[in-house]
Amino acid sequence: MRWTITIEGTDEFGAAHRSEITLEKDLNSLTAGAVGFSIEDGKTIMAHLQQVIVKQQCETYVLVRRFCMDCERFRRIKDYSKRKIRTVFGCVEVRNPRILNCQRCVPYFRDASAVLRDICPDQATPELMELSARLGSLMPYRKAADVIAEFLPVKSSESFITVRHRTLALGKRLDEKARDRAPGSIRQKLTSASRSSLICQMIPSESSLSALTQPISKAPLRRTGEPLRLQLRDAAADDAAPVPVTIS
Repeated sequence: MRWTITIEGTDEFGAAHRSEITLEKDLNSLTAGAVGFSIEDGKTIMAHLQQVIVKQQCETYVLVRRFCMDCERFRRIKDYSKRKIRTVFGCVEVRNPRILNCQRCVPYFRDASAVLRDICPDQATPELMELSARLGSLMPYRKAADVIAEFLPVKSSESFITVRHRTLALGKRLDEKARDRAPGSIRQKLTSASRSSLICQMIPSESSLSALTQPISKAPLRRTGEPLRLQLRDAAADDAAPVPVTIS
């Protein structure tokens, strides 16, 4: 049995768009439990729909950005490149034009900019970033990447390193937002939190200080070449009074 799924839409300028996708379902597989659409069928359908919608949205966005509000004409396109936008329903590759500034309004200046850089600066949608961060915080990054590739039309080429980078990037942005919303005194504490924790790790504990402040010169040192930790251990076992040490 052949199934044809049709999607139709109308953009902001009244132009109609239409796309179709066809799937084959075999009746002989019903006895094996293959009833309805499978996960792979759903991934195929959603990946196709995402390709159509994202490309149409990008084309409409470029057309709007080309329009000059001063002279009410379209600006020229210098050249094209490719840009990949990663979504929860697959990676979409779109044409990324570089648009010149209006030569009619500003004839003495010439510059070109890729307007699609405004869409998803991370080259991944916020939804995919959040999903990667959620799974990356609940399980190992490698396992999170396998789960995303298993249930979503996302290529397995996006390794656990990509999931790790997205998780850390999103966590950093959340920390920055929390720091900006906090009052001045709390913001200063949050800013110096990592520095304070690092300093605390560098300062030795009280027991280590007492061992280091023993009069090592009075303790019998071993022969040259013996590990220093053995000499410090024997020096710490001496009953002599410690000498004061000032840490600056």
